Amino acid sequence: MEEKKVLKSVAGTVLEEGVDFFIDVNNQNILHKLRILPKAKHFTIKPLVLGTMIRVSEEIIDLVTVSEADLKGRSYLDVGAEQIIKNRDRMVNIIALAITNSESKPPKSLVAFLRKNLTANEMMGILKVVTRQLDVKSFLSSIMSVKGMSLLNPKE
Repeated sequence: MEEKKVLKSVAGTVLEEGVDFFIDVNNQNILHKLRILPKAKHFTIKPLVLGTMIRVSEEIIDLVTVSEADLKGRSYLDVGAEQIIKNRDRMVNIIALAITNSESKPPKSLVAFLRKNLTANEMMGILKVVTRQLDVKSFLSSIMSVKGMSLLNPKE
């Protein structure tokens, strides 16, 4: 069912619609319980502009990845805990960049909210949307199309 939701949200992205999602507030106080403050925050990720695509790509390049050598003799729990520590800030920053989708840095309050309240499952779902919105295939196709139109290349 989750995969169908992601695919439907991607269809909306192609149509330049935003993808809506909610993140539950983990440490709710009396204001949340009295319904003065919402129990979940609403966010929308619209199609990423080129500047945001570049900034997200820079974050992706700097992610620390796991090699087969890292896994030898270690449990997945150890490796997973290490990866959370090494990549937590980058993953949160990628989501914050996609939410703000502008040249300016994401607000510190947004980054702090995401860090405190995102679960691993929510992060995975949001990152699937962000990954599809990067739309690298279209970007590479546009580069190949422009390169093919070169007037200086006599062969074509």
